[in-house]
Amino acid sequence: MQTLNRLFNTLQWTLRWICLSMVLGMSVMVVIKVFYRYALNNPIVWSDEVIMLMLLSLTYLGAALAASTRSHISVELLESLVKKQGETPLKILRFIQDLVIVAILGVVALYAFKIARFSQDQQTDTMLLSYFWVYFILCVGMIFMILMVFKRICEDWHSEESNH
Repeated sequence: MQTLNRLFNTLQWTLRWICLSMVLGMSVMVVIKVFYRYALNNPIVWSDEVIMLMLLSLTYLGAALAASTRSHISVELLESLVKKQGETPLKILRFIQDLVIVAILGVVALYAFKIARFSQDQQTDTMLLSYFWVYFILCVGMIFMILMVFKRICEDWHSEESNH
């Protein structure tokens, strides 16, 4: 369990640094883009596509980070009702919720990959990058989200074992 916990913590740390790097990279890219367009009157034509790809990646990897700590927006009505019954029913409810989330994310990842393969012959306008990569980012994000939900499940099980 310790090895798995270390693996998940390393993955989470890596995702945080990747997301931070993308935020910084996008910020620098936007400043450079504005400077070139308005100060030098020579716009960088490919910058919009790079910023779009970074924003897509940041969105899905950031969603994976949020999934690792249950930080997504949620309706907590059912949880608050079950919480009154005790800790065990709440853990069972969260486990069922996590399994449903993993199933939905798996379906989204599968169809994202199918769409990526279907659109691999299409290219972006300026960088001529295959749209496969644009849709593959979604697939990768869903896989990371699934891994982070598994992290939550393992943490919940481990906390259950340590309580007994």
